[in-house]
Amino acid sequence: MVWIGVDVSKRTLDICAHDSTSKSRTFRQPEELGAAVDFVAEHDDAHVVMEATGRYEQPLFEALTRRSIPCSVVNPAHAFSFRKSIGKLAKTDAIDARLLARMGHSLTPARTPPPSRERQNLEALVLRRTQLRKMETAEINHAEHVSNTQSLKSNSRVRKFLGDEIKKIDKAIAKATAESSELAESSRRLQSVPGIGPTVAAGLLVHLPELGTVDKREIAALAGLAPFNVDSGASQGKRAIRAGRTPIRSLLYMAALVASRYNPRFRTLYARMLANGKPKKVALVAIARKLLIVLNALLKNADTWRPDDPAEPVM
Repeated sequence: MVWIGVDVSKRTLDICAHDSTSKSRTFRQPEELGAAVDFVAEHDDAHVVMEATGRYEQPLFEALTRRSIPCSVVNPAHAFSFRKSIGKLAKTDAIDARLLARMGHSLTPARTPPPSRERQNLEALVLRRTQLRKMETAEINHAEHVSNTQSLKSNSRVRKFLGDEIKKIDKAIAKATAESSELAESSRRLQSVPGIGPTVAAGLLVHLPELGTVDKREIAALAGLAPFNVDSGASQGKRAIRAGRTPIRSLLYMAALVASRYNPRFRTLYARMLANGKPKKVALVAIARKLLIVLNALLKNADTWRPDDPAEPVM
């Protein structure tokens, strides 16, 4: 297999093959996207490695998928850690492309499965909802420091507009989910758990496509909800969560808040942890992790929530 690294930016694609001693090739995007794919296709058994770069990598990923060329979209933090591990300090687009090719050869990252059109549509809607909510939150915060009448009226109009837009996006998300039998069934199973609503369900399907395909330890680690040991020699530190996908943790934390109040099983677990001296935030993170494990099991086993099932310990 020939590992090919691609450094993606807004305007260019720098491509370098691991088995090549020549300099990397640079292509403009989107004008030379086809030529870039043709260059990759010239290598037999090519496997492309690129970083997730704020969706600038999406056109290339889709073009490679159409040509049946396997591709791994890696976390930029992992690429940065690989760079440090081999002692590379210099940074240019060409060096980054060569580094990604070497990373692929050394670590053989798994192929990133191409999302279906239905999932891509849902992802775009969920992303837009997140953007609108951030703008709405900003306007709410601005209102606390505004005393001018005209400014307050403007703030009120903008907040109403954003609220109406969010409602429209929520309807579009519901429609996009219902139009796909796979997404509709997965969403139904997720929402069978008290504490999981349509917004959280859609966010999980978009940001955590591995849900229902891996075991409970892997899914917790992917979401950044797995507690890691911090021990060295005779010293034993506190276990703490780290890394993972921030949008998932935010969604599950809010779901945990609801579940700790209105889901009898999780309410009992939450009260037990508080009685044992756990801080509230630690208890809520544990509830979020437990929720994720339950949701993963429901999709994996094609099942729905049954409140009479015995609850396994969280920690």
